Amino acid sequence: MNDEVLARRKKDDLVYTLSNLLTPEGYDFWSDDDGSVLWWLLPVEEPPYVGTPTDDGWPFYEEDEHRLYWTRIPTPMFREVDA
Repeated sequence: MNDEVLARRKKDDLVYTLSNLLTPEGYDFWSDDDGSVLWWLLPVEEPPYVGTPTDDGWPFYEEDEHRLYWTRIPTPMFREVDA
């Protein structure tokens, strides 16, 4: 593969990853496999709740579910630093 193809593939991977992180999903699309996520109550008036609907202290009510969306928590990719 040439450098141009590799660069395009890297860009496509980055766009996919960012889209996956930044695209909100509705309450009904969350599952235990997703783990802890950021929960946003629309309209956004306060910071998101971090956790899962199965947590003790879940701050939302059933009547909130139609206004409740979640996004994934980004995981940084640390580079090794030469000492």
